[in-house]
Amino acid sequence: MAYPAKVDVKWARNGSRLELFIRFLYGWILSIAISIWGFFVFFAWIVQWIYIFAMGRRQKDLNDFMLGFWRFNSRANAYILMLTDSRTPITGKRL
Repeated sequence: MAYPAKVDVKWARNGSRLELFIRFLYGWILSIAISIWGFFVFFAWIVQWIYIFAMGRRQKDLNDFMLGFWRFNSRANAYILMLTDSRTPITGKRL
């Protein structure tokens, strides 16, 4: 079985001072979005856990909500930690 997550980051030699400044400001906005969204994901995780315990299966909408958060969180962290230069949209949709 293959691991369900795949990370592919291309290395770029050139860097821009302006992009670094923008990354700092945009990183703060992304961090706030992650914090707020993560707060709701925590409660969705609890509801999902209870749902699985009671029904014996996952609820698709809760699963998609949490999956979207983790997609967004991974992209935002890659951008903030300077692993990629592409700015992440504030969405959890598959790109």
